Amino acid sequence: YPRRLTWIRGLDDVKVVAKRLTAKYPQVEFHFVGRGGNDEMESEMREWAAQHPGCRYYWVPMAEMASIYREADIILIPTRAAEGTSLSCLEAMAAGKAVISGWVGGLTDLILDQYNGLLLDIRPDTLEKAIEELINDLAKRQALGERARETAQVFSYDHWKKRWQAALRGIWGD
Repeated sequence: YPRRLTWIRGLDDVKVVAKRLTAKYPQVEFHFVGRGGNDEMESEMREWAAQHPGCRYYWVPMAEMASIYREADIILIPTRAAEGTSLSCLEAMAAGKAVISGWVGGLTDLILDQYNGLLLDIRPDTLEKAIEELINDLAKRQALGERARETAQVFSYDHWKKRWQAALRGIWGD
């Protein structure tokens, strides 16, 4: 869960599901990697994670997030509302990981449901079912991740820069 620690980013739903699935699957870990709005919120999250086996909370500088994505099997972007083109989603896709996200905003421009990720109406029951499906279906998880990596290449910085340069040349010339 590489997100800000807010309900609108699906934190509360993921916490419910993490408790259930770590009890059912002792080998599963949930890593909550993000910042809260203040020290108190982050302290509460640390305490919550310490009380729930299989749950970890920490944050790393943005430049180190690639290593977090590489280590994960499934990335959760469970936004409930108000999402633009999500950098965390693109980073997860570029790492070749299966992404489960909310059916909102710019996420629907990146993820094609069942092709390169899973789009959900975010609720604990739908999130739990989707995660459990990918826990138990390695082939599907890998296929989603491979297609996610291919999709992310379209959004690469080099590709973006070339498109902008062409657009600007079209407006102002060489």
